[in-house]
Amino acid sequence: MTVEIVPADFPGLEGLCWNRNKTGPIDRETAWALYRANWRFVWQDALTNDERALIESLEDEFGNGERLLGTDGPPPAFARLITPEEAAEILGIDLVLLERRIRAGRLLCREIDGQIRIGLEDVLALKEAEEKRNALMAEIYEDMEGVDSTPNGPPRKL
Repeated sequence: MTVEIVPADFPGLEGLCWNRNKTGPIDRETAWALYRANWRFVWQDALTNDERALIESLEDEFGNGERLLGTDGPPPAFARLITPEEAAEILGIDLVLLERRIRAGRLLCREIDGQIRIGLEDVLALKEAEEKRNALMAEIYEDMEGVDSTPNGPPRKL
């Protein structure tokens, strides 16, 4: 099994490396990530037998049962929609707080066939933003702990 892969040796992979050195070796996990993220740009009929064998080995190693060969590939991230319950679980909040975030415009939702759906990428972006905000708030709280503010002067340490 090849540990490093030279994209120029595989026409499909080479076409996905428009923004990187095609003759420089990449590791197998990077090759899988490139194939998986850009599968819609791979012309499967033009793949060589060697490249098909490479992709099959990458599917076995990194795919966790996912197959690219013979498919259109995974749906793009923006197309992955989840239920409000799943979104609330990811965010670690209840449905009431989720609805407040939606009403405040912090989380977009869509109605599809009478069902509310939320983009997974939107939920993950909100989670990251809230985690950063919470960490900053904790840092501010920690900095303020032990500081006594007096009305007639600057804050002083206790």
